[in-house]
Amino acid sequence: MKIIIVGVMQEPQIAEIKGNFDSMKNIVGESIQINLRPHDSSALVRHSEGSWLELPIARKFYCNGELVDIVHGTFFVCGTSLHGDHFISLTDEQIELYMEKFKLSNCESGEDGNE
Repeated sequence: MKIIIVGVMQEPQIAEIKGNFDSMKNIVGESIQINLRPHDSSALVRHSEGSWLELPIARKFYCNGELVDIVHGTFFVCGTSLHGDHFISLTDEQIELYMEKFKLSNCESGEDGNE
């Protein structure tokens, strides 16, 4: 399964994983939280206790210039099936979108592009 991994203070990277629970835990940690993004059939997968464990901030997300979410620790983005019930590889278009969206140079701007 082709994904994009985003680490703390690192540029996003394209990676291939098996797509099973263990391969996901190896990236984000033991406790997984999944945020579905139905508008583009993708999911953001992160450590569910990242904030509580005070993991370093990987990215901040803004909408209309307002901070709406902070992701602590390494996370990844993968594709989802039409109904969001299966994880699949990202499409080439999704890879292009998320590689740009998660560039370090785009992270602290508060622009709506990082929502």
